[in-house]
Amino acid sequence: TSWALFGQTTYKFTDKLDVTAGIRYTDDVKTFSVGQQNVGAIALIINPPAAAIQNYEPIKVSDDQISWELSANYRLTDKTSLFARVAEGFRAQSIQGRDVAFEAPPSVADSETITSFEVGAKSDLLDNTLRLNGAVFYYTIDDIQLSAIGGETQGNQLINADKGVGYGFEVDFDYRVLANLSLGG
Repeated sequence: TSWALFGQTTYKFTDKLDVTAGIRYTDDVKTFSVGQQNVGAIALIINPPAAAIQNYEPIKVSDDQISWELSANYRLTDKTSLFARVAEGFRAQSIQGRDVAFEAPPSVADSETITSFEVGAKSDLLDNTLRLNGAVFYYTIDDIQLSAIGGETQGNQLINADKGVGYGFEVDFDYRVLANLSLGG
């Protein structure tokens, strides 16, 4: 169960510069329960009275956080704009129960938070037949949620790593070669 309140506003500082700010409050609750689990399936076939019945306690996790963003868009010309954005967000806890079938308890990963930065440009060129966009980005994720696979059963458990970092660039284009033919990538 998740609900949120959010708002965003843009202020036009000049004819060329807009700044946008947004804020969001999110409340997230997850529950997970397992019915009676028959462990020792081979024991059940060989000796039904000796088969164990495994019960796991229901799991309930919840978190609420405030996320935000701040961005600016500067129109360099009527065909080209520059932008920058910084934002912080989160992903609530996750519960994973695939390993219950292999006699392992469900696993839970704590919430993760991300802070991201991006700068770039967008342009319409060649009499508006070519749209070309490019950006560079950098982000850090604290308490990143990961799946750890392995062990005797080759199980899948959720874990949190301390930090993840990502960075890179992206470029995309859309070129209208003819009235009925566009190329993009």
